[in-house]
Amino acid sequence: MRSFFKQNEKPKEKYSIENFRYLVGQLKENPQVTPENQALIVECLRTMSELIIWGDQNSQAVLDACLCVALLLLLQLLLLSRLHPAAPALLLS
Repeated sequence: MRSFFKQNEKPKEKYSIENFRYLVGQLKENPQVTPENQALIVECLRTMSELIIWGDQNSQAVLDACLCVALLLLLQLLLLSRLHPAAPALLLS
């Protein structure tokens, strides 16, 4: 069984749980927002928002995936990293 966060290649189907998991993996690989990864993080968050809206209207499984990966915690870590670079490490310790 593949690990939940170990997907390195982007899934072909845009509206799928696998794509959502891929996006979460991208955010986990970039826990701090920097000028170099800012565009990637913004695109991941935009696509995740689109997926969540699509899931709300078409697939309960996508919404369930959001709950499984603690999306709110990831977003909180990203936002806090902008305010204080050590914040993610403090929250995860």
